[in-house]
Amino acid sequence: LIQQAAYDLMSQEEKGACHFKIGVQLFRHVTSLKQSNQFSVMTFAAADQINKAKVFSAIDPPPDWSCLWEDTDTLQLASLNLRAGERSMEVADFSSGLRYLQYGIEFLPETPWDSNYELSLRLYESACLACHINVMPAKLT
Repeated sequence: LIQQAAYDLMSQEEKGACHFKIGVQLFRHVTSLKQSNQFSVMTFAAADQINKAKVFSAIDPPPDWSCLWEDTDTLQLASLNLRAGERSMEVADFSSGLRYLQYGIEFLPETPWDSNYELSLRLYESACLACHINVMPAKLT
């Protein structure tokens, strides 16, 4: 109750920054767990926190967080969302899978096909499949 009250008192920027910090720390933890059963659960948690930060427009971190951000680029965040999206689709949760894949696409640079062809291809192909299964042909473009 107290924790929720403190969260409600935070500004949008503070909420985003908080989600971003948690997401990056979880992301770092995820990269160290690649072979364990916790990997997929932590992948979802990290992606959810980072995506919440994006909703709050906090993906460009404050300068005092440079130690958290310096080795985490947006391609890694796109790849994180790809893994979460593909895992969601493996368990037939195509709606959540599409959401993760859309965030992954948003994290790609402006010209992703030139510099990150494989990642771009996997994100877009998976998103198209999720759109097709969710009967959302308008989102295919």
